[in-house]
Amino acid sequence: LEANLLSMPCTSHDSFPHQFTIPDGEQELMAAIEPQLPSNLNVYLRLISSSRQPPARRELLAVAKMAVGGTLSSLEADLVDCEAIFDCLDPMILSGAWYERFTEDCEEGHALWAEIIIRTGCDTAQTLIELAYHLAHSNDGRFPNKCEILRNFGADLIEIRCPVFDYETSRLLVEAGALLLDQDRQVPIPYFVLSYSFQVSFSH
Repeated sequence: LEANLLSMPCTSHDSFPHQFTIPDGEQELMAAIEPQLPSNLNVYLRLISSSRQPPARRELLAVAKMAVGGTLSSLEADLVDCEAIFDCLDPMILSGAWYERFTEDCEEGHALWAEIIIRTGCDTAQTLIELAYHLAHSNDGRFPNKCEILRNFGADLIEIRCPVFDYETSRLLVEAGALLLDQDRQVPIPYFVLSYSFQVSFSH
């Protein structure tokens, strides 16, 4: 991105092309920048948007390989080219046009994260709950046996002291056999709760 921006024409009156129009507004700005970024940018943004927490680089690479194929070196090169977006602290970038386009279109991203967890296994109760979160927000056609998948990883052996993450995740865990101890407690916000607001313990 920086290389492409540096290659743009000088803004002096002598060299500034008359047909060049400065973008007006964030949508126009994004439309001007996006062609300079990797063609899979939208895939990467969708995967990041559907991750409950910002994914580690190796995790993003693993799920991106499932989504777009290619070699790890080509994916690494893509991520380097996208760093100007991924590492930006500008609220417009984090919660503006780049993010909002995928807030209602994350089913495929959730399904890919679920596949990664299923392949690598659930070695902790928290990972199991992460799996439940992604399954709960995946298309039913992709995972018609969500409860069975969770039971295979021991969902029917855990006790949850209060609802986790959101209503859909908590409901799916209960349907899979998890015991919800405090059923009267409400989830404080629709999609995310801080890690200290729930506790998980295996039943004995």
